[in-house]
Amino acid sequence: MKNFFFLIAFVFATTILQAQNENIQKGTWMAGGSITFSNTTQIQGNNSITNTNFSLDPQAGYFLSPRFALTLGASLSTSKFPSGTANALVFMPGARMYLYKGLFASAQVGIGHQKVNADANSIAVNLFSYEGGIGYSIFLNKHVAIEPALIYRSNNFDQIGASNGFTRSERLLNFSVGFRIFL
Repeated sequence: MKNFFFLIAFVFATTILQAQNENIQKGTWMAGGSITFSNTTQIQGNNSITNTNFSLDPQAGYFLSPRFALTLGASLSTSKFPSGTANALVFMPGARMYLYKGLFASAQVGIGHQKVNADANSIAVNLFSYEGGIGYSIFLNKHVAIEPALIYRSNNFDQIGASNGFTRSERLLNFSVGFRIFL
């Protein structure tokens, strides 16, 4: 119930804080990023596995019109799980479209590499990722915005150079908070 009241308060606050994005014109540059943290527990029978994930996602973009920008970003992530760690770097070109005032939709596609260190083994993995989300730019002044967003992401992993390698995929729904500067 407490989460429900938090959600209502958040929606109310973002509705009142109308984005002042009239300063975004064709030719405006955008730079910033977001941080995502998650801690998940998977239960399989009598066993439980806890994974901790941290991601730093810098991004830059250029507005081709007052409502549409092409973006280029990266995702630097680290994960800890019971048998080891995984570190990944993914490059993600994409686009952002402002739908109404500060409300935006974004989409990105990425390719990258992940190194998994588990059980005294090191595995190299190719990574293909795509994501889409919706968020809101809350402008603190003409050029700086805080951006809460709800992001759906799909990651597909494929082991490099092993005939008996593995493929794996994961789907994530994350809430993130970003920071952007518009110049």
